[in-house]
Amino acid sequence: MSRITTPPFVIGDPATAAALNQAFTDVATATATLDAANHRDQAVDLPQLEGAAVVIRNAGRVTLGSGGFTHAVVQLVPSTTVGPATRAEVVDGGTGTPTRLGPVVWPMAEDDVVRVYWNLSVHPVYSGSPWSSQNYGDTRYLQTGAPTTLTTTDSFHVWIISLQWDITDATLTNWEDVPAQGDYQTLVGGLGGNYGENLDQVQAQSVVSAWGVFGDPATTGGTYVGGTIDRDQQWRPAVGAWFYSVTGALAGRTIYGFRLVVHGIYHPWRTTTDNFLVLDTGVGGANQYLEVGSGNLVALLMAPG
Repeated sequence: MSRITTPPFVIGDPATAAALNQAFTDVATATATLDAANHRDQAVDLPQLEGAAVVIRNAGRVTLGSGGFTHAVVQLVPSTTVGPATRAEVVDGGTGTPTRLGPVVWPMAEDDVVRVYWNLSVHPVYSGSPWSSQNYGDTRYLQTGAPTTLTTTDSFHVWIISLQWDITDATLTNWEDVPAQGDYQTLVGGLGGNYGENLDQVQAQSVVSAWGVFGDPATTGGTYVGGTIDRDQQWRPAVGAWFYSVTGALAGRTIYGFRLVVHGIYHPWRTTTDNFLVLDTGVGGANQYLEVGSGNLVALLMAPG
C-alpha cells in the first residue's frame, strides 16, 4: 500500500522552500505508485475478505424477457386448467428465444457457494370473476337485504416464478429444479388429486398475486350491503434470490446454465401436518394469464477464501 510519511506542518514553524519541496515530492511519489497491485488488490479486496472470506470464482448476468421497459412486447403465460401445471420458460417476448444464463461451464467444488438473483416485470391478468369456480380460498358473507350469500375470494391466489439449472451438459436440454426448490409436479394428499409443493421446498421462487378483491366498504353488522370490488394488479416487480452451499454428490458437478420458469395459479393449503401451495384448476383458463416483461438474472459461484 502506498503511504505518505512526511511529518505535518506545525503552527509556528518557519516555512522553507526545502520543506515545501519535500512535502510535494512525497505526495507525487506516493501517487505514482498507486496501481492495481497495491491499491485494488491489497487496499480493497484483501481487507474485505479477511476472516470468513469468500472469493468470486465465476459470475454472469443475462437480460431476461424482451429487454425493454415499455411493455410493448411481452410474453403471455396461460394458467393451467389440468394438473400438473405446465411450466413456461421465460423467453424473449418478441422472438420466443429463451433468455437464460448459459452455457456458463462452472465446475463446483465442496463448500463452494452458489448465489443467484433475479428480477422480472410482470402483470397478472384476469377476466370476469375466475374465483367463482375456485377450489380453494373462497370467502363467504351474508348480504343484507336478501337471503343470499356472497361468495368471493381471499385474494391469496398466486403465480410462481421458479429457478432451474442444467448440471448435465452444455446442450441446455437437461433442466431440473435447483436444490431446495420443488417442482410442483407431485399430488398432495387429501386434496382430491391436486398438485402442489410443500413450503419447506420453495426456497428458489418468487410469488406474484393473481388478483385483489375487496368487499364493499358499506357494511352493516358484519354483513355486506353490496358486492365486491376487484382491482387490476398492474405491472409490478417480481424479485427472488437463491443461495446454496455445495455438498455431497453435487461437489464435482458442473453448472451449465440457469433459467426461470413461470406457472400458476396456486393457493395456500394446510394438511394436518404441513403447509402447501396447491394448483387451483378451478380458476385457470384462457382469460387468466401472466404477462412477463423484462428483467435480469445474475449468478455467482464463490469459494471459501
